[in-house]
Amino acid sequence: MYGIILAGGYGKRLMPLTKRKRKPFIEILGKPLFHYTIEYLYEAGVTNLLIIGRPGDEFHASYKVQVKTIAQDGSGEDNAIKKAYPYVKEEDREGPYVTAFTGFISTPPDIVKYALQYHYESNYPNTIIVTPIVSGLETYGEVIISGDRAEGFKKEQGKSGYVFAGVLILNKQGLEAIYSEGFTPGLNHLSKNGKLGVYIWSGKWIEIGYPWDLLEAGTVLLEHRLRNNIKVSKGAKVSPTSIIKGPVLIEENAFIDEGAYIQGPAYIGENAFVGFSTYIRPYSIIERNTIIGSKNEVKRSIIMQKTRTSTGVIIADTIIGENCDIREYSVFQSSHITNLPPRIRDKVYYRHKKPKLGSIISPNCTVGPLAKINPGDIIDCNNPN
Repeated sequence: MYGIILAGGYGKRLMPLTKRKRKPFIEILGKPLFHYTIEYLYEAGVTNLLIIGRPGDEFHASYKVQVKTIAQDGSGEDNAIKKAYPYVKEEDREGPYVTAFTGFISTPPDIVKYALQYHYESNYPNTIIVTPIVSGLETYGEVIISGDRAEGFKKEQGKSGYVFAGVLILNKQGLEAIYSEGFTPGLNHLSKNGKLGVYIWSGKWIEIGYPWDLLEAGTVLLEHRLRNNIKVSKGAKVSPTSIIKGPVLIEENAFIDEGAYIQGPAYIGENAFVGFSTYIRPYSIIERNTIIGSKNEVKRSIIMQKTRTSTGVIIADTIIGENCDIREYSVFQSSHITNLPPRIRDKVYYRHKKPKLGSIISPNCTVGPLAKINPGDIIDCNNPN
């Protein structure tokens, strides 16, 4: 059994958050997205991995896995498979090959484990994992199914049905079909010949295709991984007058100042600082090396690495990129959005209700004092701090 991870994507739909780093390296709860893909394969017993990345990429994980990295030429899954298959052919392995995309979050993390169990018990030489479409924003593509088999695959999708959940279990012939014909034609070839079974995943699944998806992914991860526990790492410092109501995870060398109030589920990353009388509300994620100033309020937001906020900042339902400088008394407003950005307008269909959203701030932004950022704003800054 062998794992192939496709991690060469740039994440253009995640712009401007991917200006500094590509999608597989965007961090959430202190771990890059590729780490979660490795985890799903590791949980299933797949420890021999071929990762298709870009020149200079390094993929580290906290699991005992053997990793070989190959640099992809061009973009898209077709070029990734074209890099993987010659290596597989040269190694003369029979499979199965667990082929996984980066950029999705699944809880519990047993998605590949249960799919493999199904695969071995089924009558199909290849298996595709699918999950019900919930938002209309998933971009991996739609799988047309009949009973326990796939009848077809298409990149576009409607508002109901099943989306490709980012993982394929292929034998050598199945991998060769995708290599020789291309990803979409290859899956349709396997479907039409009755060689592609379907495993329906009923756990939670979020594809991080657009910036807003990170907020939902953060919610799912916090609910599952923290459960009802308060965990303060040994090297963290929590002031005696602060209040922590779980579930909350505070990582190594984080500092919680006097009078701070953290209401979980919430995550405070390594070397992060939460200032005097600041209120961290549920479903907030403060990533590593970030400084949250005094008398701030943060609600259901993600503040990425090395960002600094000054005094009296209010942040709601917002994602702030890396290395930003947010000056005093700035307000990032939130509401139920009707005027979504053009690229996702008419596509949002999340659980039949309008999403409540704030704004998206690119890496390296400076937001001046007393600024008011409107709901739905996407601010793309070019100025380095």
